Amino acid sequence: MKAEPGQDRLKQATETVSLCREKDDQLALAQALERLGYVERQLTLVEAAQRHYEEAATIYRQKGDVLALAHTVRHLGDIHRNAGRLDLAEPHYHEALEIYHREPGTKPLDLANAVRGMALLKGDTGDFDQAKLLWREARDLYLTLSVEVGVTECDRRLSMLDEEIFDVVNERDEVVGQSTRREVHARGLLHRAVHVLVFGADGRIFLQKRSMTKDTFPGAWDSSASGHVDSGEDYDACAVRELQEELGLTVAAPPRRLFKIEACAETGHEFVWVYRLESDGPFALHPEEIERGDWFGLGQVTDWIAQRPQEFAASFVLIWKNLTEGGAFPNLPNSPPGAFRPF
Repeated sequence: MKAEPGQDRLKQATETVSLCREKDDQLALAQALERLGYVERQLTLVEAAQRHYEEAATIYRQKGDVLALAHTVRHLGDIHRNAGRLDLAEPHYHEALEIYHREPGTKPLDLANAVRGMALLKGDTGDFDQAKLLWREARDLYLTLSVEVGVTECDRRLSMLDEEIFDVVNERDEVVGQSTRREVHARGLLHRAVHVLVFGADGRIFLQKRSMTKDTFPGAWDSSASGHVDSGEDYDACAVRELQEELGLTVAAPPRRLFKIEACAETGHEFVWVYRLESDGPFALHPEEIERGDWFGLGQVTDWIAQRPQEFAASFVLIWKNLTEGGAFPNLPNSPPGAFRPF
């Protein structure tokens, strides 16, 4: 049976390494090890590739061949990053970039690829500001070299970083990664959000009518303030930020937590902490987020949801059910029931 092309390349690269060991030609051995590592990576023999790249790097370091060393440690950075070992990947990328920026004989494409690797790493670690700077640097290099595929990737990555970035979480609400708002919603990834219910001194609740430009539930009635938890942000900080951004309210401390809702279809796959705040305003509503707002009696909202639930965001309907059935109302100010009035 004829061997697969990849296996032929692996056999040839392995034999070359053996010959170089017999001849005790260290630089030739390092080059052969690097070639073998490249073939092994193509065949997903990652652990073997890592060992051979590490051996090659040791030889290059001993012989003072810094550009070859930079090339090899960059590949080691790629291996560690792809395996999720970000703390091990960073020093390799850093060393490669240091050499490439310093050495006059650096090939621009090698530098561009090293900058790309570090940009990917910074995105993986959540350092999105630094990732943007690196993607712009990589783009300029690829553009100078007329490498269209590189420019296209940089443009796509920069576009993604200009979007909101959310933490992606698992079923236990533990952060497992980051992704853009668009991808999180498109793929139904678990993420985080907050809802703040603002009650006036007379016990009524302030509700907002979502802008028609919103990507989910446009024009629906919703909590007083709500929003996604940004990457690296916690629930309490998000609640404070959303009150400022949506209602123009500045609070000295996070509002009181009422309860948490597990991620589900009704919340849009969001883990949601619900907060309570007492305030009579005045409010400065965010024109791009909110069409308008109004005060309602608690009984009025309950009747309204019972008769026309489609006029509310699904997450708010679930929140209201938890609020009314979970016994949270007795801890709220006395509220006039109010008669239901259609809108």
